[in-house]
Amino acid sequence: MKTKKYLALGLLAMTLVGAHGAIKAHAESFNKTFIISAYYSPLPCQDRYATGSYEGDKRLNGNGTNGADGTPVYAGMVAAPKTYAFGTKMHIPGLGVVAVHDRGGAIVSADSGRVAYDRLDIWMGYGDPGLKRALTWGKRTLDITVYGVDPSIREDFQIQGFSPEEAIPKSCGGSTPVAANPVVPKSPTVVTPPAQPAPTNAASGSANNVDPLIEDLFNRDLRTGDVNNDVRRLQNELRRLHYFKIDSTAVYGDLTTHAVFKFQQSQGLVGSKEDLGAGVFGPKTRTRLNEIIKSRMRVSQLITEGSQADDSTGGPVVNKKYAFAPFVRELDPGTFGDDIKNLQELLREEGFFDNAYTTDFYGEKTREAVIKFQLANGIINLASDLGAGRVGPATLVKLNALIGLE
Repeated sequence: MKTKKYLALGLLAMTLVGAHGAIKAHAESFNKTFIISAYYSPLPCQDRYATGSYEGDKRLNGNGTNGADGTPVYAGMVAAPKTYAFGTKMHIPGLGVVAVHDRGGAIVSADSGRVAYDRLDIWMGYGDPGLKRALTWGKRTLDITVYGVDPSIREDFQIQGFSPEEAIPKSCGGSTPVAANPVVPKSPTVVTPPAQPAPTNAASGSANNVDPLIEDLFNRDLRTGDVNNDVRRLQNELRRLHYFKIDSTAVYGDLTTHAVFKFQQSQGLVGSKEDLGAGVFGPKTRTRLNEIIKSRMRVSQLITEGSQADDSTGGPVVNKKYAFAPFVRELDPGTFGDDIKNLQELLREEGFFDNAYTTDFYGEKTREAVIKFQLANGIINLASDLGAGRVGPATLVKLNALIGLE
């Protein structure tokens, strides 16, 4: 009887394991620690690329339309080492049940000696939204449950902000499916995407891009319905500060009203759209924006003076640590902007940011550095406190005080 029992167990083990030790069927779930990263499907003419180019991101992430087993990419698709058969179900805490349908050159098992734990890679979407989610996710070490191949277990996985339309590959956000061999435009860099040519006003021949440094301060109030060059200048300033997202029009419409409101809110001038003066470029808002412009002009002057400094002639010497533009908007993990690069540089000089290079992306390293800064300056008491890791009003005040600006 014992011989038959052991033989039966041996046959069951062969059925489950098979070639290369791959898990073939679901017999009993088990928990295991994995290193989990994220990937996406690049599209031509994105705003930015992880490697700096479309072709580079294709090499890193693959062509991006199908997994290694031919399954079209979708939210919840996972790349896993070959020791996990296609169709293997897993539960990732906080995310849901996923299935293995892909492989990857860097997605290896701990047996390879290259990683401490088996690797997994989660697909996060197409184009810029997919890249942003993948960067936000980063790389995490988690304990997950492996079920094996079991058709009775349903996948149940949600990517925040993901819509079904994103599962259809499109060219640069349009409605046309991506061609097999798309024409690849000149690739932008990761840190600072190149400026796109601004549309030209046929009547005036002037470009509606952001003006050079505005040296003239605002001297009158503006509101919905106004049409003049001061409105254009206001839109350019708000665009410089990432509140106004389109080309300037010189027309104070709904988009300008909303941009002014968001600026007011970030500066503590209003709390909601119902507050008196919300969305109106009135005296308090005008004064605050003028202060920001003057601060920027002063920083520019300090940099110029610093570059001309000569100790032997008694010229002015500037501490380069304070040669930063003022921080004017609240910042959250997952956002992009030139001010995030400035934030990283300032935190690095203060000893809080230890990354070897800076980018325009607010990722996990930046969040950790902000927490260290907040703890050191008494803004938070614990890393788990509300607001830890984001640049809110109190952190903005401390950062601007650090660079010598009120």
